[in-house]
Amino acid sequence: MQRFIIERYLVRESLQNFLAVISVLLLIYISNRFVRYLAEAAAGELDSSVILQLLLLKLTANSVVLLPLSLFIGVLLAMGRFYRDSEIVAMQAGGVGVQHLVRGIAVMSVVFALLVAVMSMYVAPMAASSAADVTHQARSDSEVTGIYPGSFKDFDEGDHIIYVEDASTDRTDLTNVFVQVRRGEALDIVYAAGASQFVDKGNGDRFMVLRDGHRYEGEPGSADFVIHAFKTHGVRVVKKASGGAYRRLEEYGLNELLRGSGHATQAELQWRVSLSLSSVLLALLAVPLARASSRSGKYGKLFTAVLIYFIYSNVLSIAQKAVERGELSPYIGVWPVHLIMAAIVAYLLFMMAGGVTRLRVSRRLGMV
Repeated sequence: MQRFIIERYLVRESLQNFLAVISVLLLIYISNRFVRYLAEAAAGELDSSVILQLLLLKLTANSVVLLPLSLFIGVLLAMGRFYRDSEIVAMQAGGVGVQHLVRGIAVMSVVFALLVAVMSMYVAPMAASSAADVTHQARSDSEVTGIYPGSFKDFDEGDHIIYVEDASTDRTDLTNVFVQVRRGEALDIVYAAGASQFVDKGNGDRFMVLRDGHRYEGEPGSADFVIHAFKTHGVRVVKKASGGAYRRLEEYGLNELLRGSGHATQAELQWRVSLSLSSVLLALLAVPLARASSRSGKYGKLFTAVLIYFIYSNVLSIAQKAVERGELSPYIGVWPVHLIMAAIVAYLLFMMAGGVTRLRVSRRLGMV
């Protein structure tokens, strides 16, 4: 019973530190993304009304990568505090050995790995796919909503250029509008006192409806121009190309990856499995790595831990890319990296438990 209480205490402390770390990392990620989306919206490349929705979807899709690191640091900080406060010494004096601490962390990390597996295999791909759809629609809608007073806006690869002197708050009602439309060698220039947008509900095409203006038709360099005066005149705004049916691998669901036989799908599947495996291995690594004296600082081993994580993560990424490019067999894949890490963790835990010396003593006493 005492050992169970201590294990639960260790897990609770680790999870509290995990929540603190993941909160900081997610805040940094959200800030970075938010600034990026604001810059795109200010440039008229993204409809500002979907920024919060995109933030939520991107956060859901990419947060799974931060989970193993956050658990690693959470366990490290919890175990480090136990060493600094001499709680480990008290536990060992009460008959709670290293194996009990490892068992508590191992059970927690396995449950955590299952959560990461669900996130990486099902939740994250759906969020990534939804984010791609929302992004494409928002960039298409920004063709009109992205018009800002005092700046030029080009459409259809520069064949349509619009300049607006003033606009309403929602940018649907425009004042003093200049439009240039290129049709092959011909060039049409339109000036209107006002304009508004119109969407054809039948096919979804967008039009800029100009009011009270003139249209000049002709070829550049020629004096032969035709001038038309109009009360209303519509200019079709061509939407940006969707880029076909291309989907990034991060948008593939588990069934699609299992059915795929290419190197790219195999590499993506192995990467997602690696997220779960790394959650267990890193959590167990934190137990021996956190060993410190009572005079050590609170974050004494944090730099070493982050360095180990980045080496481990980068080597995994290199192996994944090698599989994706066909330079490494999928049967080998990223697994040697995990095996090496598992061997290192096992060795460190063995040495922490007393290593060869304890093993020899146990043999002399007839315990093994």
